[in-house]
Amino acid sequence: TNAIATSSCTVLFAETGSGKSTRVPQMILEMSENPFVVVTQPRRVAAKTLADRVTSEVGGKVGERVGYAIGRDPKYTNRTQLLFVTFGWL
Repeated sequence: TNAIATSSCTVLFAETGSGKSTRVPQMILEMSENPFVVVTQPRRVAAKTLADRVTSEVGGKVGERVGYAIGRDPKYTNRTQLLFVTFGWL
């Protein structure tokens, strides 16, 4: 958590199923004052599904605090703090 708190960019590599796409971003949202987290996903379906799942866990609607950007189907605002994207969006 210290690396995240002191860096403007942190890259996280971990095993499949470790929570790097769901639990870790939620922890960052909780511990940071004004976070902006981007989580990359290899497929559009994965990015949208994860945005839906995390939104159901943190509350609200997709596109508000948690959103996604996949191709020509973005769903986020300037207030979005957690954004799931495909590699093409970067």
